[in-house]
Amino acid sequence: MHKLKKFSFLILTFFTLSINAQDQEVRHGIVEHRKDISDSVKVFYYFDSAEQIISPRYTAIDTSLNNFHHYHPLLGNGRKYAWLGNTGLVYTGMYWKPVISINSHYGISAYDLYRLTPSNTPYYKLNTPFTALAYTIGSNREQLFNGRHYQQVHRNLGLGVNFNLIKSNGAYIRQKSDNASIAFQTHYKTLNQRYGITGSFINNRFIHQENGGIANAPLFEENQEPTRDRISVKLNNAESSWRESNVNFKQYLNFRIPFVKKESSDSIMSKKPAALMHSFNYQRLAMVYSDKSPGTGFYPDIFIDSLQTYDSLVIHTVLNDIRCIIPLIENDRIKFNIAAGAGYEFMHYRMHTINKKYTQVMPLLKFGLSIGNNMDVSADYQIVKGSYRNNDQIFSLAGIYRFGKNHSLALEASVKKSLITPPLFFHLFESNHFKWDNTFDKQNISDLQLNVSWGKIKAGIKFNTINGFAYLDSLAHPAWFGEKFNIIAPYAESRLKLGNLTLDYSLMYQHISKDEALKLPSLLANATISYEGSLFKGAIYAMTGIEVFYNTAWYAPAYMPASGSFYLQDQTKTGNYPFVDVFLNLRIKRARIFLLLQHANSGLIGYRYYMVPTYPMADRAFKFGVNWMFFD
Repeated sequence: MHKLKKFSFLILTFFTLSINAQDQEVRHGIVEHRKDISDSVKVFYYFDSAEQIISPRYTAIDTSLNNFHHYHPLLGNGRKYAWLGNTGLVYTGMYWKPVISINSHYGISAYDLYRLTPSNTPYYKLNTPFTALAYTIGSNREQLFNGRHYQQVHRNLGLGVNFNLIKSNGAYIRQKSDNASIAFQTHYKTLNQRYGITGSFINNRFIHQENGGIANAPLFEENQEPTRDRISVKLNNAESSWRESNVNFKQYLNFRIPFVKKESSDSIMSKKPAALMHSFNYQRLAMVYSDKSPGTGFYPDIFIDSLQTYDSLVIHTVLNDIRCIIPLIENDRIKFNIAAGAGYEFMHYRMHTINKKYTQVMPLLKFGLSIGNNMDVSADYQIVKGSYRNNDQIFSLAGIYRFGKNHSLALEASVKKSLITPPLFFHLFESNHFKWDNTFDKQNISDLQLNVSWGKIKAGIKFNTINGFAYLDSLAHPAWFGEKFNIIAPYAESRLKLGNLTLDYSLMYQHISKDEALKLPSLLANATISYEGSLFKGAIYAMTGIEVFYNTAWYAPAYMPASGSFYLQDQTKTGNYPFVDVFLNLRIKRARIFLLLQHANSGLIGYRYYMVPTYPMADRAFKFGVNWMFFD
């Protein structure tokens, strides 16, 4: 009864706020579409990058009801991730996406989708303040709260803030997640557009209790103990934390004042001048793993302290990048530019007795070609010279061709060839339970992708060749697989509409020629059938439906809390189980609301719904969420 009253109060509050927001005047910079009630407001944004800061390509935010019930990051993107059963905990990919970057990467990616970063914090095109807030609540004290605010405080100066909060106790003992991220940002451009700068300060903090998985599987698999927090776990005093601070700015200077013509109230540059671009990024990463009872037999070794584990890792990284962008050809038909420059990176790595400093220089050469509005081609080459990743190299070539006046059909192709040193985590690590100092060869990775899109239909194929591969073996230690192997992954995704009925689906098939060092499920499938329409003379727009996710059985990697990583295992298969969600998504003026019965089929076809071995997924649960926008 108490929860029902709480939900009723929340719904009433959100409806009142959304109605007040709707009554505000829509000012310049926000496009109002009266014909489509499911997508009534368009706000445009771009993400920060070397090219985007000079000539942004704006994208409209998605305000539709499609997949609105995907309330946390791991539910989107075709649900291609396996996690530990509670919202906000670490995860691993069920498809292979190599981290191919010329910049150094520590090697732990299990928090990446939760992080705010300079590259995923949007900048907006607005002349009126814009605010978006979202709140979700569920069982086991699950709460998510995120928001963003952006406004032009001066004609050419914009300020913004983004934040994400996730807190959930989970159904099992010591499964609590406590995530908090915040980003402050600014964007300035002179009136004559000769100089511009974007900057941000970002802080990410993730604190997770670690339970090591359930200790008595039959209690769950045979449903002998329906009260999940009575099932014993393997760790009772362990905790992980990830704290990251990031200071970033990008600035450019045009070598001459660009010729600008006025069109409406926006300034449109008719020809790009040559520009000098400078980027700076400072990151401090601190990871701590603690356990007050390390002598339980869970860990393979104890090297430092048998009474208490306290492993602290700190990495400072400073990156400076400077490049010159020169438009060699610029006319109505052809645009051809070249960018050349270099980056300098400094890294300081400390963990127990480890105290290492690395420096490296990273030259860059890049070409870009556009022919009309139909064809874009880009190519770049990067190399590393320095003390850690010396002679790492990346070459990439990508192109897209759009057919017809409306570009309804598009063909895309890309190829990337890289020689990359395995991340620092595989090279050097020292803790109370793991210790290694390795020297591996470079990973020779080729990535070829072909895609075709036609309206709401998209299909393609990804082909990878890997010659030399660093991985974590069945003991959770780094190992080297020196044989060549291939991964082929065709996929298809589409949205098919028949009147008010919609079918959304995504399919991906994966085949590995040799799976000794890497295992993946053969099939990933996600499908949603929904029905949508107006209610109460257009006062409410509703979408209701069923979503099903399925992947074939596979030897999913096991999780090692002491290093925050996933490692190879061939004892337990997960998958071969459908997860069924039932949802109702609503729009009332500018408020969007979802009611979600998650994992509706829980217990109907057995109790073996793991995604990661020994970490059961949550049982059937009800979720409620709301998102609303303000313009004032």
